[in-house]
Amino acid sequence: MKSFNIADKLRKLETEVGTLSPMHKILLGTDGSVTTLLENALDCEVTVHTLSQEVVPADSHAAMSLGIPAGEPVNHRIVTLNEGADGRVLLYATSDTPPLSRLEPSFKDDLMQADIPIGRIMRMHQIEARRELDDVKVCRAGTGISDILGVFRHEPLLSRRYRIITGKEPLISIRETFPYSNFTEEARVIVEAPARIHMGLIDMNGSSGRVDGGIGLSLEDPAVVLEAKRSDEIRVRGDSENTDRIKKTVENTLAALGVQAGAEITLHRTYPGHIGLGSGTQISLATARAVCELYRPPLPPVREIAAIAGRGGNIRYRDCGL
Repeated sequence: MKSFNIADKLRKLETEVGTLSPMHKILLGTDGSVTTLLENALDCEVTVHTLSQEVVPADSHAAMSLGIPAGEPVNHRIVTLNEGADGRVLLYATSDTPPLSRLEPSFKDDLMQADIPIGRIMRMHQIEARRELDDVKVCRAGTGISDILGVFRHEPLLSRRYRIITGKEPLISIRETFPYSNFTEEARVIVEAPARIHMGLIDMNGSSGRVDGGIGLSLEDPAVVLEAKRSDEIRVRGDSENTDRIKKTVENTLAALGVQAGAEITLHRTYPGHIGLGSGTQISLATARAVCELYRPPLPPVREIAAIAGRGGNIRYRDCGL
């Protein structure tokens, strides 16, 4: 297998997603047990909840990682690591174990039946092994995983894949994934704002008590996702086209809140402007919402956030989809 330089990979990740916390780097780069690391860091028991487990034909990725022919049966397991017995989900993991005939019967029984971390199972059975890291990346949650992790669908996730090697053979291939917003000591706010279709003005003469006004629909996709954290100055990362818009919105929001500070905004996801889906409006509203939440909970009313962002002259923002 090609040499894998984790330091280089982490630096590349930071150009894509923003600054990684020390805990992010440890979880992505460790060659030890993630369960043990989390228990030590959080000072609590970390439990495993099995979401699904079945014997399936190995796809091309699993086959390559495990050194077996594609289509050979593997045990495919999906679990979460949780804070305590019923606490928040910390991490989502999938694993593939090669033909069960390779495994000792007692090890196979524990692997197939018990909600026990794999590292702990290996210690119980005194299996000498090493972890070989072969991938770290940023990915998006998607609908299924976002529900499990309790994050937005387009929120950035950090992910790593490694193999557990015993002797000279791969025993298990594992991918672990967790939200970028987890495991950081900095206060961060992430806002997702869906695209909208503006369907037209609803009152041209003010007979309803408001001139103009509008009606529209929110769409699941595309969407704006941005992150705000406190800073001494205003900084924008991720999209040069919207830098001036975001900076101006941050300035206006901080002035309205009476805050003598700055904010660092990272635009993780957006979509083209001037195509009728309101990207400029959603970016401005999401920025104002994020800065308000960062510095002054509870939030101002939606109408006030719209005014701070310089939006809402023609549209009634009863629900911005933020």
